[in-house]
Amino acid sequence: MVDIRRSSHTSTSTSAYTAAYTAAYTAAYTAKLFSISPRGNINVLSRREDKVQPTVQDVMTADVVVVHRDTPYTELLGLLHEHRVHSVPVVDDGGILAGLVSEADLLGRKDELVRRQQRRALIILPPRWQHRRVRAKLHITRAQQLMRTDLITVPSDLIVAEAADLLRRTKHKCLLVTNPDGRLLGIVTRSDLPKGPQRPDREICYDVKFSVIDASLGLDATAFDVKVRDGVVTLAGPVVLRSQARAMADLARDVAGVSDVVDHLRCEQDDTHT
Repeated sequence: MVDIRRSSHTSTSTSAYTAAYTAAYTAAYTAKLFSISPRGNINVLSRREDKVQPTVQDVMTADVVVVHRDTPYTELLGLLHEHRVHSVPVVDDGGILAGLVSEADLLGRKDELVRRQQRRALIILPPRWQHRRVRAKLHITRAQQLMRTDLITVPSDLIVAEAADLLRRTKHKCLLVTNPDGRLLGIVTRSDLPKGPQRPDREICYDVKFSVIDASLGLDATAFDVKVRDGVVTLAGPVVLRSQARAMADLARDVAGVSDVVDHLRCEQDDTHT
């Protein structure tokens, strides 16, 4: 133990005392016996408290698949399916984060074009012609038109426990890790973080039906059979497109409390190679 208290009976010179105090101060600070608050207060740390907590830098995916503002729709869809992810960050030149495009955004754009085409048609066009027109519109759609900018960005030194709590409170699917200049460093999803307290199966089932199927995908939740047992979700029912089935399963995996998803959905058409 280093005693830095000064006795009234010592004749140590001021300079010698200052040097001894500085040495003891430096040794104690280096050993993390105390920390200094922004207000200058010294907070003593016990050895039990002096534990390095994991940060998002320890759990984030650094090798992130990214796209640019002018990336076309078909390339976005291909990247999502190739890398088995349901969202990709959009970056500007230099890697500065601009937005995020999800598979639900792509499906929403496709559904919007289909509805618009049907409203504008004076006669009912054959499905094949409608499909061709929609494909032509999608071909000129870019990430700039699809991306969302209501993102949560965090620094790389954020404590993992705080990141998990942030996702639970905001209901977001992921956190984007950036440096002070806004450059994308990585991405953290719920699967990267420790699971919170186990949720009741009925709450998970409700979220899958009404937050995923109804709100996110715009489908009729009553047309699907959703069962949850011990956090494992089973999806069954008819969907028109294979991409809808993938999006439903991927979004269900991100619901709080879900440990796995079993996909028994029936698809009428495989559009994943469009």
